[in-house]
Amino acid sequence: MKILHLLTSINTGGAEKFCVDICNTQANISSNDIYLCVLDKINDDQPLVQMISPNVNLISLNKQGGYSLKIIYKIYKMLSKINPDIIHINGRALIYSSIPILLKRISSVYTVHTMADKEYSKYIRSYIKFLFNQTPSLFSPVAIGQSVSESIKKIYGTHLDTVIYNGSSELTLSSESKDVLDYIDELKTNEETLVFVYIGRIQKIKNTLLLIQVFNQLVENNKNILLLIIGYDPVPGRAYFNLCKNKNKYPNKIKFLGRKDNVADYLECADASCLTSTYEGLGIVALESFSLGTPVISTPSGGPSDIIIPGVNGYISEQISVQSYIEVLNDFINNPLRNKEKIIEIYEDKYTMKACASQYLNLYKLKSALVK
Repeated sequence: MKILHLLTSINTGGAEKFCVDICNTQANISSNDIYLCVLDKINDDQPLVQMISPNVNLISLNKQGGYSLKIIYKIYKMLSKINPDIIHINGRALIYSSIPILLKRISSVYTVHTMADKEYSKYIRSYIKFLFNQTPSLFSPVAIGQSVSESIKKIYGTHLDTVIYNGSSELTLSSESKDVLDYIDELKTNEETLVFVYIGRIQKIKNTLLLIQVFNQLVENNKNILLLIIGYDPVPGRAYFNLCKNKNKYPNKIKFLGRKDNVADYLECADASCLTSTYEGLGIVALESFSLGTPVISTPSGGPSDIIIPGVNGYISEQISVQSYIEVLNDFINNPLRNKEKIIEIYEDKYTMKACASQYLNLYKLKSALVK
């Protein structure tokens, strides 16, 4: 079977990491021909490009800038050349590829990575609803968790109920892990200091400012804590990052470390991983944390509530507010979750990429048979 994965860009984000991971895994566990087509121009120095297996056929259509009609023709030509049996679409690649898919009549599955009502404008959602309902053999949505599934049924139709929980490959420590451990030990006040890590984009949707405000108050309340923020602001000018940085009252306790490729080294040293999004499909970072036995403390942003068992592999705050997140962090500070073995056991039972990739392979067979 020829399987083509479509992705708009290969910047470091959850959907992009998922797509690279599932391509690598499917190439490893099956004899299928795996193709990954990135619509945007790619560079060899992009971290995710360097992670792509040599067993995955990588294609770039070199799109630059905003919306492009030319890219639709390029996709059509590529489909004619490769002639895939199934197409797996991620992100806004759906909008660009829908007309070529209709013309070539190739079945596709579309992974919905976030809440359906947040993903597109009202008018684009109407178009996507038409595709799902009028051409179901060609376009099928797949939710990454139960919360996303409920949003799909609400927006696009109650019969669209396919769910495959996102998976993540187990993170491994790098050759820098000892240096990272020594660095964090130097930052800690003493051996009792609790280390929290945030990994992700520094953006309003990720609510990073709330995290800064929370830790400012916790430090003022003499909590023995350290927060490491790993990520970047992708918006030119970095206005939101600068706002967060300026609101940081305790730079010796709240550290901005920038983008890191070796996040496993930091998660391994952390007592907990923090998620503060206003809405979240699932959270690849949460799964990566679980793979190392690190609990996750999240706001009630949707998807994380599907995978966090309170008091076992993390906690969920009651509300998305500074006070509510302070309360849940205080619960953790007073009762840290130390059972790494149990957290890893839950991850291995439900959230490995091998399990996720296998479920998609089974779905591809079912969907591709509908148009033969």
